[in-house]
Amino acid sequence: MIVVVRVQAEREPTEREPTVRNEELRAFLRSRRKRITPIEVGLPHGTGRRLPGLRREDVAELAGMSIGWYARLELGHLDGIAPQTLAAVARALKLDHHETHYLFALSRTPMPPSDDDDNTEVAKSFRILVERFTAGSAMIISARCDVLVSNAIAQNVGFSSAGKGLERNLAWQIFTKPLFRERVLEWDEMARATAGYLREGYAHHVDDPAFEELIDALRSESETFTHYWDERVVSPLSALTMHLRVADGGIVEVARTTTALIDAPGQSLTFLIPVDPNDLPRLNA
Repeated sequence: MIVVVRVQAEREPTEREPTVRNEELRAFLRSRRKRITPIEVGLPHGTGRRLPGLRREDVAELAGMSIGWYARLELGHLDGIAPQTLAAVARALKLDHHETHYLFALSRTPMPPSDDDDNTEVAKSFRILVERFTAGSAMIISARCDVLVSNAIAQNVGFSSAGKGLERNLAWQIFTKPLFRERVLEWDEMARATAGYLREGYAHHVDDPAFEELIDALRSESETFTHYWDERVVSPLSALTMHLRVADGGIVEVARTTTALIDAPGQSLTFLIPVDPNDLPRLNA
């Protein structure tokens, strides 16, 4: 498996960039407007339509905004545009997940929370990838740290998706079960990162009963979690090297890599791969 990570350094925009960005935004919106027929969005075809697709006033009506506002947006004028308004335009133009992200990236507008961020259904292709992965531990977790699917090696390490409720929650296992304190030499670092990942997901689920119940349970059972939670640590599950104590009493060095699944908002894919391939049988023992 090859994982490509693109790192782009921050830079100051060039004088030409705003013009190029506005031109691309205008071209993108026009192209998406032209590909939709009035009938597809429940509008009468009417007469006097000389060009294919929707008119600007059609998009404005569907998005619940004035024609003047939409016309300004299509001309690349972004001042004062609210994320919710841009999301309404995305829905009106029937943009898919990738196109919506592209629209928000072009407009440099933060995306509002989506119901998809609470997604716990694992796509068949991702399930197959995880279950058939044999080079190490593999699992997919939700924003709430529930283990949604894991392979046999992950289950042997302790990351099981077979249980129900808290029993398959990664944060609960790490903070309340002695197994992980005993097996992971960098337990403090892993625990802090897990609390940070959970808080990152919590931002999209404030007042969500499931999230609140999990946090309350963790606070009541773990002083360490309470410390990190009150510290308001926010972080992704970044790449790091860990050392696991295995069944033969020895230590196996593993590399942890976590990546968000673009096609499944709110889900992350995590691998634990032995640095020395010869240690794989020991990890799976």
